[in-house]
Amino acid sequence: MVSSGALPSLCDLDRAIQQELAALATIEADHCSAYRWLDEWCAPEAVKEPVACRLEARHRTEREAHVLRLADLHQKRMLLAMAETGEYTDEVSDNSGAGHGRSKPVRLLPPVWMVSSPDHGRAGSNVSA
Repeated sequence: MVSSGALPSLCDLDRAIQQELAALATIEADHCSAYRWLDEWCAPEAVKEPVACRLEARHRTEREAHVLRLADLHQKRMLLAMAETGEYTDEVSDNSGAGHGRSKPVRLLPPVWMVSSPDHGRAGSNVSA
């Protein structure tokens, strides 16, 4: 992404975010395809159920690193954008005490969709496309 020692630019971060989103989209498409195959497979439910559990476990494992990287990139991008607009650096550099009316900068957290479990909102349901 960036040469060693250099700070990333917003363009670098945007590009990396797009790569992570593309990787996640591929993982989701593969997962949907696997579930389609499982739904069409003429096997007893007792055989299909453990396969479905392995598919879910594999899906969570494949997604995890990308979701965490995406959250990290998002946070870096937000901090860089705030620094470029002076929004963050003014608050950090002006910590001389009370009477200035400024609050401490808030630590940014990733959006809920980035860190929620992959089956969030699908309690007990099978995924089918």
